[in-house]
Parts: sequence; C-alpha cells; structure tokens
Amino acid sequence: MNVRFFNKDKRRAFKLKSLILLNSTLTLFSNTYTQSIEAPKISHQSGFYASDIEVSITHTENALILYTLDGSEPKIENLSGQEWFYKKQYPTTQNDEFGVLYSDTAWTYKYNKPIFVRNKADETDFYANISTSLYNSEDWNQKIQKENYKNFKGTALKVVAYKNGKYSAIVTRNFFITPEEHEHYSLPVICITSDPINLYDYNSGILVPGKQFDDWRINNPDIIHNMYYAPANYIESGVETEIVANFDYFENGISIINQNIGVRIHGNTSRVYPNKSLRLYARSEYGNSYIDHAFFKDYPIHKFKRLILRNHGQDNDQGLIRDSYSQKAFESLNNETQQQTPVIVFINGEYNGLYYLIERYDSKYFNYMYDIAEGQVDHFSSFDLYAGDKNAYNEMHDFVAENDLSIAKNYEELSKLIDIKNYTDYYIAQIYSGNYDWPRYNTDFWRMKVAYSADLPYPYDGRWRWIFKDLDRTFGLSWLSSELIGIEYEFDYLERVLKFDDFPVFNTVHIFQKLLKNKEYLNYFINRYCDLLNTSFHENVMTNILHQLKSKMEPEVEEFVNRWNPANIPTNQQDPQPFYPVYSFERWNEMINKINSFVQNRPEWARKELSTHFNAGFTKEITLDVSDEIHGNVKINTIEINKNTKGASSTVFPWSG
Repeated sequence: MNVRFFNKDKRRAFKLKSLILLNSTLTLFSNTYTQSIEAPKISHQSGFYASDIEVSITHTENALILYTLDGSEPKIENLSGQEWFYKKQYPTTQNDEFGVLYSDTAWTYKYNKPIFVRNKADETDFYANISTSLYNSEDWNQKIQKENYKNFKGTALKVVAYKNGKYSAIVTRNFFITPEEHEHYSLPVICITSDPINLYDYNSGILVPGKQFDDWRINNPDIIHNMYYAPANYIESGVETEIVANFDYFENGISIINQNIGVRIHGNTSRVYPNKSLRLYARSEYGNSYIDHAFFKDYPIHKFKRLILRNHGQDNDQGLIRDSYSQKAFESLNNETQQQTPVIVFINGEYNGLYYLIERYDSKYFNYMYDIAEGQVDHFSSFDLYAGDKNAYNEMHDFVAENDLSIAKNYEELSKLIDIKNYTDYYIAQIYSGNYDWPRYNTDFWRMKVAYSADLPYPYDGRWRWIFKDLDRTFGLSWLSSELIGIEYEFDYLERVLKFDDFPVFNTVHIFQKLLKNKEYLNYFINRYCDLLNTSFHENVMTNILHQLKSKMEPEVEEFVNRWNPANIPTNQQDPQPFYPVYSFERWNEMINKINSFVQNRPEWARKELSTHFNAGFTKEITLDVSDEIHGNVKINTIEINKNTKGASSTVFPWSG
C-alpha cells in the first residue's frame, strides 16, 4: 500500500521494488509485480469522445484482468475494497469543530465484459467536496454551491493482468465523453491519476491538511495558527513525500504523452491554497528519464526532467496571469525567463482547474539548456543554496561590502564577478513592475563554477547572473495602503529598493545600492531604464502582450471559477477564505483591466522616480529618421532601432521616444 506517514518519527520513503516497462509507460509496484507478464491491451486510447463507449480489455496469456475507476492501483486484495479516510473541514481557529472523519472505499474489479464509459454530466462531485485547505469547511462549501452545478468529469481507468501471484504493468487511460469532443477545451489538458490514498487520505494524502494539522491543534488548542506554516500533510516536502502518478497530456483531444512520474506539492505560501501547485518529476525509476514534448512554442528544449503545474501563486484570487505575463514581457531582456503555458488539469478524472505548466530552474535546467554538468553550477535564491557552494558568493558579497564602487577600478573588478547588463535589466524590470514580494524574496541567481574569462561566451564565463522567478506579485498586486489601491503604479518602487534594509540571507541588494554611487553606472542605469520604457516596456507593447495572454485564458476562466466557487461569493485576503481562487469571471476581468491600467500609467511615474532620486532632469522626446533604411540602422543608448525593436511601427522610421 502506497502510504506515507508524515509524522517525523514514523516517516519512511516508499521503496521501489520492481520496475515494469510497457509501451514507454513504467509503473512502480511491490515485489509481486514482474516484467514476465505482458500488460493488457485496451481497445480505446485516452481521448475525448462524442458519445458513450464500451472499452474492451484483452490479454494473450489468459491472466486475470483487474481494473479500477477511481485512480487506485488494481490489486487482487482490493476486490473486497480498501478503506481510506478524508475530511470536509478542519479546526482552523481555536473554536472551530474538528469535523467528521468520512470514509470511502477504493474498489478493484475483475474484468469479465466490456466496460461502459458514459458521459458523467449528471454525476455528483466527489473530490471537490474534500477539504484541501484549512479554509475549506462544510459550511463554506454549502454556501458556495450553485443549484445543479457539477464539475466536468472523465473516467480514469487503470488496468493490470494478474497470474500466479504476479502482476503486469498497469496501463492507464483517461476518457472524456462530451458532444464537443476535443473542442470542449481550448487549452491542452493534463490528467494526473494516482491512488486517492496518495492524494486525499487523512493520514497520508499530500493535498490535504490531514492528521498532521489535527494533531497540532489537539496539542495547541489556544494558539492562533500561522496559516502558511502550521503543520499539515501538504507542508511536508522532500523525496519522502513524492508519490507515483500517471501523467496523461492531451493536445486537441489526443493523448500525446502517457507515462508515470513522481509528484510533490510545490511552493511556499501557496501550499495553503485549496488548488495546490504540483511539481512533476521524470525519473528512470518511473520508466522515463524525461518528459519529452515541445510544450512551449518556439522553444528549443523539449526534454524536461522536472516541470511545475502552478496555481498562479499570489495572483490566484485576482488575475491568474501576472507571473506568466511578466515572464513574457521580460523575454527580450538580458535574463533567463521561465517558459509557461496555460493548461487544464484533472485529478483522478475530476476537473481541478486552470494552471500554468512551467519549467523549473535547477541544476538539471542548466544542464539541458547549456550542457553544463550538474556539479558545475552555483545556484542561489534569497534564502537557499540550491546547488554548488558559497565560496564564489562570499567573494562577491565581501568585495562589494568592502570596496567603494564609485572608484573605476573597483567597478571594473565587479564587472568580472557579475554580468552588469544582466543585473541591471533584472533590477529595472523588478522596479518597473512593482514586485512587492522582492527583493527580500524570490531572487534567483547563478553562475558556472569556473574562473572568470573574458574570452568565454555567455554563460560560460564564470560571472553571476540573475533569473526571473515567481513574478506573481507584480503589476498592481502590492497590498499597499488603502490610499494607493487602484493606483499602485504611483508608488515609488525605486525608493523602496534604495532604502531597503530587510536583507535576505543571500543578499545582492547591496550591490545595486552601492553601484549607484558610480557615475558611469548611474548614467547607464538611467539610460537603460528609459530605453526599456521606450521599447520593451512601452505601453502598447505591454498591452498587446496582456491581450494575447488574456485571449488564451478567457474561454477557460469561468469553468475554473465555478470549480472553486460556483455561487461566485466574494472572497478577499482576510479570513475566512484568504487566497481562494478568483470568485467570478467579472472579478477576473476587473483584475486584467487593473494590470492594463498599471502598464499604461507606470512609465510616467517611473520617469518621475528617476528624476526625483537622481536629478535626471526632464525627459524630452526625440525623433530619429534615416534617408534609406537599406543603408543601415540607428543606435541610441542601448537600443538599435530596426524592424525587431519592441514598440517600433512596421515602417520603423521615423522613430520617436
């Protein structure tokens, strides 16, 4: 039984006993599973079908065929059922009821005739009623219900052959019956299928508060919990929490990938959200060392060791788009950006919501992106050393702390330690977008572990570089004082960074603060900021990107809203439902308009900040023209004006900015 006990004195990792491979799908079993038995063959592939189907299963060795329809592993001992437990509410505050401990049964069936797979439009929700957060309660779930509303569902079929005490590999299929067929969704669909005990069980499920939280509340009846870090099943992290699941990926209704993966909860603050982010692991132990598909348009990489299904982070209750929007807007800068694409996610056949599939920054990313060996990278965040050691970081930190960067030779020496252009673009983008979860949090930087050499190209020269990550608290999502609500673009984010002293463990803010004392760098920073305001951050450019992303998300937002709040009851950042997904389509549209207002107004205020803090003087628009574009282009500051310049018209010249 794939149960993990999260109590620290009982925690144990799931032991891999045997690996079975069939049609590039490998499943983990106990030592009773063997490759010697051929897996069953299923008459239908995973997919979207217009009408009900009958699914036949065959086997050449006359073995007993077992199957399940609830995500659980088909096992001979589960023909009589396997009980598991769940809850619909938890004692969030000191006076709350603990709630009822419900039970359900995972059933394995013997196959003896074709399985009838039908349209489930009239089927009552099940997983949607299980509490996956401290803030789900039975009262709340009843309050948000809309009469006769039911989430869209498919059928998750798992099949195995059993003979002489041995099992074959499990074969997994996901079927959706709907008249619209694949047109039911405008986005790719991902089905995550795993034993409900792994996901939702009170004792061991990784998606729920579970027994860990109840035990904590019993021992701490009078303490107001910290909603982010109160003990809970979903707070646990590490390989011991990794569960095995099937990953079925659809494009235009066709299953492109069907393989086993590892799944863990992803994130920090967002672990408490009811719709959790999931981290996906490809491992040879699961049958495939990579998830191999071109998920991201115009991206050269298609083989991934790790991916993330992200729940929109702190933009979960607002625009659902800020992180992806920021990453897309910053693509033209001198920095790494995370590839992202919106997807629809089902868990054990039941609609779970709208997510972003994103790549993950780690040593494996730098390996497949730049062919840098995993042991050859130093990679830090604000508070964590992800890879490598602290030696080069300490050298950089101490050099900045101990030297006057207004002196030319010190500035030159620093440029051998960090990529100045990369660092500057990173700070400009964070300040321009008003990232209020930064710079204390969500700073990521890395280097290849080699001595600096000016002769080596990017990124092999040994210098530090900063990469964009977790940009969900940008473009107006600041939680500033009430007088700035709706006009967050007026807040002086530059001043905030200049005066910032709440430094993280691995601090790089002091570099920026000291660099600005160097006149050469200050001039570069001001000019580069203005250049970006004229190009990549131009109002029209930013609005066009926003509209593109909005149009991709828009057809799917209403179903996502209804999954978590069918009655569209308003929620907010305060109790009892903080960070609950956005509560209505109208609210979502309002938040998109707020982002657009920010990017339309922010350039004016950004220029005012530069003038206020650096005596930058008044800005003046200039117009550049050429007599014949064939004869060449014009470069001003850091911008080369040509047909590829962001914000330039189709005719390019005359260009104004």
